[in-house]
Amino acid sequence: MQIVGIQIDNSKVKWVFLSKNGGKISIERLDTIPIDRPGVDAKTTIASKCAKKNFESVTGISSEDLLIRKVKMKLKNTRAFQKTLPFQLETRLPFPLAEMIILPFDGKEESCFFALSKEKLQEHLEKYRMYGIDPERVSSEVNALTRFGKLIAPEKSTYLIVHVSHKSTTFVLMQSGEIGSSVSVPMGALQESHDQYKKQVDRAVFFLLQGLSVSDVLLTGLIDEASFIKEMMESEGRALIECESYLGIDFKKLQQYAVPIGLGLDAFSEDVKSAQFRKGRQMHPRQKKKLKRKIFSGALLCLLFSGIFVLFAEKKMFYQESLLEKEITHFALEKGFEDRSLFEQKDLRGKLAYLKKKMQKNVDSANFYKTPPKVSDLLVFLGSHPKLENGISIKRISYNLEKYPKLKSPKELYQVRVALDFEAKSGAIAKEFYEALLEEEEVIDQKSGIKWNREQKGYHVTFYTK
Repeated sequence: MQIVGIQIDNSKVKWVFLSKNGGKISIERLDTIPIDRPGVDAKTTIASKCAKKNFESVTGISSEDLLIRKVKMKLKNTRAFQKTLPFQLETRLPFPLAEMIILPFDGKEESCFFALSKEKLQEHLEKYRMYGIDPERVSSEVNALTRFGKLIAPEKSTYLIVHVSHKSTTFVLMQSGEIGSSVSVPMGALQESHDQYKKQVDRAVFFLLQGLSVSDVLLTGLIDEASFIKEMMESEGRALIECESYLGIDFKKLQQYAVPIGLGLDAFSEDVKSAQFRKGRQMHPRQKKKLKRKIFSGALLCLLFSGIFVLFAEKKMFYQESLLEKEITHFALEKGFEDRSLFEQKDLRGKLAYLKKKMQKNVDSANFYKTPPKVSDLLVFLGSHPKLENGISIKRISYNLEKYPKLKSPKELYQVRVALDFEAKSGAIAKEFYEALLEEEEVIDQKSGIKWNREQKGYHVTFYTK
């Protein structure tokens, strides 16, 4: 993949050709094209100097046209946050939301957004098209400077970036590795009055820091033509972030091409911190084709996976039907349904219908659906028995359903065996309770008999209910 980062600064086009191979980014070429008149085809010139012609170009919105807004809301619900976001942003933007392009970027404690008016984006594109450049991507100079800062000083987290162009100077405050804030002044290397320029720089630094202690500063751009900035930073006790070279390129040259280098790095990153303002109706035709290809490829993959899933499901269904047919055959043989008609059935549905027919029996519903004796009825009988009010203490009750209707014997009656373990104050009281059970015919089945045993700690009696 190849990216060309492009920056127009006064009457020059600065461009950097970057390539990415195996996750490693290389800076292939840095160059400048003079554009002292409209109509210069800078894109063709760049293409003629690049070893590989199939590249994407990226430009950056100037910092004075870009707005950075931070929104802090105590809402963890994503939907609720998105609904309230327009009301939060509307009061912080100079234009209606319909006229703005809003891009979220990564923020740790606050939700941060880039805001750009659609009119400014159109002006940016027209400016570059005058010189034959129609960029596939439009990022921002602020993004570019932060990417460049992380390239040169990855170990730094809080520092100030100062970028000097011909007609403007951009200041970006990095806090804990994130964009804190940014400001731009309309004065640069071409400014004749250095005193006025110094005042603007001093105000911008004071506005950004607002009492923060920032000891490191990264100077980029035409810093040699505004050497007083370097002297000012050193006099204030700030350490300059520098390196001897990167990938064999002298640091001073890297400083001059910081913005186009950073634009290329931002395009390569494609993460939550990357910016792409050219989307929707403003999307580049080449990007639209790529998007359509991705959608088409995704649709093909969905169809492919759907086909594989259907084939797998049919195969599994066939396997399960085969297992079920074997189970039916085994069940039929086990139950003695040795009729050839079962094996003459061609499909599973026919075999199930045959088996259902063979298993159907005329069931006497009067017996089969008769309500079994309830435990609650037994407890009511014992709890209300007059002989249990004085002198009898039941210790254990056993309720066992010994007989009940079945498929093979649907006329079978319910039979419940009840066992009682109880203690009595005297043998006479126990005998009276036994005699009372012998006389009970509504609950107890007297035909089945009542068994009575004297045990060491009491009495044990068993009987059957009706």
